[in-house]
Amino acid sequence: MNVTRHKRRRTVRLAAIVTMLLGILPLAGTVSAAHTDRGPVEVAFSVTTTETLDEGESWTVGDNFYLRGSMTAESVEGDITGTAIITMDGQFIAAEGCNDEACPGNTDVWADFDVTTESGSWDGFMAFQFDDIAATEVGKVFLIGRGDNAGKAFAGDLAFSEEIESSVNVTGQMITMAKPSQGVKVFYDGCFVPPAGTAGAMLMTVGGHDDSGAWSATYPLLIPGAMSFGESTITTELGTVDSFLMIESNGATRNGYFMLTGGTGAYEHLYGFGIVRTSAYESAHCADGAGVGGYWIGQAYAN
Repeated sequence: MNVTRHKRRRTVRLAAIVTMLLGILPLAGTVSAAHTDRGPVEVAFSVTTTETLDEGESWTVGDNFYLRGSMTAESVEGDITGTAIITMDGQFIAAEGCNDEACPGNTDVWADFDVTTESGSWDGFMAFQFDDIAATEVGKVFLIGRGDNAGKAFAGDLAFSEEIESSVNVTGQMITMAKPSQGVKVFYDGCFVPPAGTAGAMLMTVGGHDDSGAWSATYPLLIPGAMSFGESTITTELGTVDSFLMIESNGATRNGYFMLTGGTGAYEHLYGFGIVRTSAYESAHCADGAGVGGYWIGQAYAN
């Protein structure tokens, strides 16, 4: 058998993996779920690609496949309805064990995207990770509303549809802010905690509360050098605050969004969202020398 021909066929197969992802990853919408100021509303919708606007740039290195700058148009149906333009990057990194029949590995896809609706717009991130070896997949989405959608944020899970080809299902929680709103400021400093976490100390101002305590976060989705989605908890003497955060890497700096989803004690009905800015640095106080610090700034509504 011709080894070159088989290698070429494996490359085509790897390209097909990412091409498939391009056809089914995305978001958009006008929220039709009921308004609430007493906590997150469950939201669900499906997404289907309608057109490839730009195939982007792709290349292979051995059995690895890389894609950058692909643009697709998406239609969305469900609790969120509308269209989106997604600018997507992706890669397939082969694990050991590639042969003429199969090439297991890890597929990562991440994207910035803009959503246009009849009454406003959304912007945010999405990311998806599939591990052939562990047979696991994780998909996450984060959106912030603009225009008539201002005051809304959405964080949720993304999964391939089993019923409809070239489609994904998105489910998650939407926050709709009610007035009066309160400013949120969180400043934190700590360490990376292997394999995918951070922990440290924080100072927080929410409305009339100036507080301090500890924060910790775990990352069910972590694409090194690209995207991370975290689940964070702040713990103080007044109570706890639960949150989601999704951040995009830019060297040692990470920028993105957070969403407060309630907690306990004084923060039982604390809901809100805003921006995240963090940086990694060398720290003698951290076990592996990797420190992290930054801030959250946004708004919240507390019943």
